[in-house]
Amino acid sequence: MQLTQLFKKHLGDEHVYRFGGEEFTLVVNDDIEVAIITMDKLRTDIQNHQFTYMQSTLNITISIGLVGIDAHEHTHLSEILRLADNYLYLAKNNGRNCVVNGLNKISNKGKETLTK
Repeated sequence: MQLTQLFKKHLGDEHVYRFGGEEFTLVVNDDIEVAIITMDKLRTDIQNHQFTYMQSTLNITISIGLVGIDAHEHTHLSEILRLADNYLYLAKNNGRNCVVNGLNKISNKGKETLTK
């Protein structure tokens, strides 16, 4: 419930779907540069939030694979999800708690580096 509230804070009425055990698919109607900023703010808020479960406090992080969609390029959902999954695994392999996107940038703690 707490994570859902953070999603809503940053995405408003955008679509959030649970996609597997610990994975979510977010549909964001912004250009890629705005989406990168939004996802990095979400990542930072999740990192800084103290989640509570029963009587315990938990700190969690999120790794995000972000795909920009051009209506003329990616028309199949399976291709979009495959790209997002690839970027997610790049994020996880790059130390987690970061946003990886189709511009080959990794955003983590306000820093951006190019990857290939």
